[in-house]
Amino acid sequence: MHWAKEIKFGDQETNTLNYNIRVLGRKGVLVLNFIADMDQKATIDANISDVLAVAEFDQGSKYSDFDPEIDKVAAYGLGALVAGKVIAKTGFFAIALLFLKKFGVFILVGLGALFGKLFSRKKA
Repeated sequence: MHWAKEIKFGDQETNTLNYNIRVLGRKGVLVLNFIADMDQKATIDANISDVLAVAEFDQGSKYSDFDPEIDKVAAYGLGALVAGKVIAKTGFFAIALLFLKKFGVFILVGLGALFGKLFSRKKA
């Protein structure tokens, strides 16, 4: 599974290509990321098959070696592998950061009070 993201950093005139690849294995996932200029995307697209062929799991650890009789199915699916992309596109992290900026002090004060109550010594 692979996808590309076009990213703009600050005031740079050209955008950056962030190319994400996920190669599934029997026991996990291999994550590959390529950073390049956007004008290199066509070259990367043309050679993606070669890159995927290089990424290889040991015998018994390949995705095709999965055995439902003995292997545990992951609690997440393919959607979860790209969920970070979806969440980022929806602005989740921007909203979470804004929330923490506005209410972080109150959260810290509340946690401090909670720990103070839990770990304070009672006077005899």
